[in-house]
Amino acid sequence: MPRIPFEELEETKFHKEMEPMADQLYHDIWGPLQKLDRLSHGRKAPHPLDKDWAIDAILQTMGGLAITIQDKFRQYKYYKRYNQFTLEYENNPATHELGEFFHLVANYYFYGFATINKQSFISWKVIDLNPFKECYRIKKIKEDGIAYNKKKGRASFIYFNWAQLRDKGLLFRESKPPESSKEAKQAELPRQGQRVGRR
Repeated sequence: MPRIPFEELEETKFHKEMEPMADQLYHDIWGPLQKLDRLSHGRKAPHPLDKDWAIDAILQTMGGLAITIQDKFRQYKYYKRYNQFTLEYENNPATHELGEFFHLVANYYFYGFATINKQSFISWKVIDLNPFKECYRIKKIKEDGIAYNKKKGRASFIYFNWAQLRDKGLLFRESKPPESSKEAKQAELPRQGQRVGRR
């Protein structure tokens, strides 16, 4: 079976679809900005910072400071089941190839769950990565577990609960709880004519 090109994967398409909503939030959080550079855009070859270090965007503030962002957007179906900070631990447990957890070099990690209609985020967090890594190194925080994929050759994942990160001051920003927002509840509704599978 031929391998599907990266740009044609469903997760890649989903990420591209959610990027404009995330970019608007970046302007709201760190703005006003001189520039927001998505490293995957307008290039024939992958940018080294994107390819090797998973940096997705570089923001430039009006004062000239550069802020690097890594982001992950998750489908709505994962919001209730896996509402936690999940990172790839080993790309391939059989060969012990290290995953994204060991390549965190961005300043911040944006982690957002999309609404059903993919028009916004029902919940999002911004993790301050340097303090996060230091807290993990000196054991002030601990993972809740490492999940190994049952399928051979698939990645394993390390995960942390949000309460622990919040308690240690590692969340730079986060959205309001969606239960308190009528707008967020409306955003959970599918687009007109969109079918929603059984849960």
